[in-house]
Amino acid sequence: MKLKGIFYKKSVAMQFALFFAITFLSVVVFSIISYAFLPLLFDVGFSDLSFFLSDYSNSKSVNALKFLQLFTSVGLFIVPPFLFVYFTSFQLQLKQKINRQSVLLAIAIMLIANPFVAYLMQWNQTLVLPDFLEAVQMWMEASEQKSMQITEAFLAMNSMGDLLINLFLIALIPAIGEELLFRGVLQQLFAKWTGKIHLAIFISAFLFSAIHMQFFGFLPRFVLGLVLGYMFYWSNNLWLPILAHFTNNALAIIFTYHFVADKVQIDFLNEEISVNISGALISFLAVALLMYLLYKKSSIKKELKIQP
Repeated sequence: MKLKGIFYKKSVAMQFALFFAITFLSVVVFSIISYAFLPLLFDVGFSDLSFFLSDYSNSKSVNALKFLQLFTSVGLFIVPPFLFVYFTSFQLQLKQKINRQSVLLAIAIMLIANPFVAYLMQWNQTLVLPDFLEAVQMWMEASEQKSMQITEAFLAMNSMGDLLINLFLIALIPAIGEELLFRGVLQQLFAKWTGKIHLAIFISAFLFSAIHMQFFGFLPRFVLGLVLGYMFYWSNNLWLPILAHFTNNALAIIFTYHFVADKVQIDFLNEEISVNISGALISFLAVALLMYLLYKKSSIKKELKIQP
């Protein structure tokens, strides 16, 4: 039985259902495989896995978490879009070339956006929920603290090998996978469903930020999602937001690597260096100008072509 393109002419609702079903099954399969391999690769019993994976001071445990993240990222972000393409003949917009000017503008935007993103992070971290939601506030703070502990453990790099592994695991894989999922599939499906590309970009950016489950970094990640969404919309080329996403992630990793961090003080994790409103405003205006230039350079200045 020929399965390729079998859902090509199905409704958007049916294609959404198919995509979510594929994603769910892929996550389950990859999770089972990854946890099955953990005891074999890291010499730990199933009964000890919970304690083992929560010991962030143990390099062996951190490596196990990196292994899990790799499998999770592939199972959640990379495999489902390509399976979806197989069953629907969907176009992810990966075949076009991007010009040098667009590449340079995308990289510059990620570099210059940092003060504005850091300011948004500072503002987002002041979020205080009403008293009746105190339990939710405490849960959010605990979740955020755990996420930061894992991030710090991942970014503890003692060699060039550690740096290269992190660039692959934390920069390259998420950049490719998350853009495939949120811009390549969801943004286009939402555009086809609603007929409103700007609404599709906002919804995709919201989901992009929400899935990270880092509530006190929701706003800056949402803004990043908007930037990436419009890069895709204007260029109709998924490689451009992938490049920008990789640049953003890679800079955070490189500038926390001790050899670089000792010489250049740039807070790409937005944790320590305070940014005032004037610095944030200059950053915002510069990014807005570069985004406008990117729009003008784009070969596509009309509504994103909705796939049949």
